[in-house]
Amino acid sequence: MNVITYGEHTIDPTKLPVESINALLRRGVSHFLGNEQASKLTAWVESVTKDGGAVPDDSAKAAKKTELIKAAIEALASGTVGTRVSGPRVEPIEATRNAIAKKEVLDILRAANIKVPKGEEAVRFADGTQKTLAQMVATRLEKFGDRIEKEAQKKLADDARRVKAAQATTAAAESKTADALGL
Repeated sequence: MNVITYGEHTIDPTKLPVESINALLRRGVSHFLGNEQASKLTAWVESVTKDGGAVPDDSAKAAKKTELIKAAIEALASGTVGTRVSGPRVEPIEATRNAIAKKEVLDILRAANIKVPKGEEAVRFADGTQKTLAQMVATRLEKFGDRIEKEAQKKLADDARRVKAAQATTAAAESKTADALGL
């Protein structure tokens, strides 16, 4: 079994007592079959009623809930829980650069009262060129990459500083509480 990482902490599941593993399993199964399937049920109800459809009655909701839980249990049994098909994750610096460039493009489009394109929609410019939002973000990164890179590095450093400060504050509060309780 792989080591589990949570922030800066690592846990070797093979070194946990059986009681801890069972407690984690109960909590995980309860969350997975309860909260996660309830969230899917809510999304289903919203999708059904989105375009003016009738709200499903209690029996339809109960049937859908049963279907979702059955599929979740099958996913548990087949080992596919927690696996999903998605693109490769990007490094935090790249994600931050992209977010900054996208915000700048959106601000420019909105200031010019240009509708923000979705998906493969494109904006036609005065010179006749057409660009999707993704292409505009790529162009922004190409033209202003150095400035955006510095801004992204600063943002990540600021975020790390805030996290460290919050952790220090939490540790101090926990220590103070432990002292007050005589622990």
